Amino acid sequence: MHALDRTFFIFYFVLSLLLAGCGGGSSSTSNNANASGSGKPQFSAIVSFGDSLSDVGSYVVATVDPQTGLATGGHFTTNPGAIWVEDISATLGLTISPNVTGYGTVQASCPQPHCTGYGQGGSRVTDPNGVGHSGGALTLPLVTQMDNFLAANASYKSSDIVFVYGGSNDVFVQAATVGAVAEAAAASPGATPESIAAAVGQAQQVAGASTAQAAIELAGYVRTKILAKGAHYVALINLPDSAATPYGATLDASGRALLSSLVTTFNTTLQKAVSEQALNVLLIDANDAGKLVLADPTQYGVTNSKVPACDLSKLPAGSALFCNQATLIVGADNHFLFADGVHPSAYGHKLFADYVALQMAKKGWL
Repeated sequence: MHALDRTFFIFYFVLSLLLAGCGGGSSSTSNNANASGSGKPQFSAIVSFGDSLSDVGSYVVATVDPQTGLATGGHFTTNPGAIWVEDISATLGLTISPNVTGYGTVQASCPQPHCTGYGQGGSRVTDPNGVGHSGGALTLPLVTQMDNFLAANASYKSSDIVFVYGGSNDVFVQAATVGAVAEAAAASPGATPESIAAAVGQAQQVAGASTAQAAIELAGYVRTKILAKGAHYVALINLPDSAATPYGATLDASGRALLSSLVTTFNTTLQKAVSEQALNVLLIDANDAGKLVLADPTQYGVTNSKVPACDLSKLPAGSALFCNQATLIVGADNHFLFADGVHPSAYGHKLFADYVALQMAKKGWL
């Protein structure tokens, strides 16, 4: 494991105590490939499936400055800056690049062996119509990302390490649907508080069921498209609380409660599916990691956990995809936690990478 400064030593130490008390990262069984007594695995490739939280540059073409021909962004963070999976890749001495790059009708596949970063901003678990898809975002769903890997490779090597981190966009879509129902109900002729509440309540039930279904589907894809195809080292990551972000702070209490409820539904359903299907994975608790940092930001070196480092008024759609050093707010430093309303800064990604590395170390993978 890479050297840590004092801040990260404290971070690791506190997490070690906490996770020792609750059994650490969960896994249904011990990892067969690591049970041979041969020591720590020597990974030869890192494969990542997910959404913007794992996007290593799928949309860089959308950020190219026409005057200079240079990309001014490309990651959903404080550019230039690595995201967590790139930090992990560097720790392992590996390279990871986007499998497909493009925007709108422009797409290009990467021809290199290390083009195993399949995550794309806006992607959902199964539905191809992800966030931003109508505006040109590729948003290949996680199921398609996995299928594309298998089409190119047929199976996984025993030395591959696979990360799966998706579902947040399913939560956002379902929350937005509930909001649209509430607005329509309030605007309907003869609307009453009772009729509005009834419409919203029904919409919330549908949203919860749809969110749970996405979690069930994701677990199924991990079983049939990853584990059944030869992968020995698989890390499945649950969702952080979207309500505990700068974006969440802009919502009213009911909006924040809805987001948190949907995230909880996804996470509990995913954990249950992992257990019931006896999936041999390392389940990493991103939700708990976020709560630890937000409970005491200064302990983790965070100077601001409430305000995005990027000036959202200067960014298309307020997205950190287009954020760079020239578009930071006045006073922003390198230790802000968030880049935009929902995406971590490069420092936030580094914190999460260290959390992931800790779970891998506890599992004997590092």
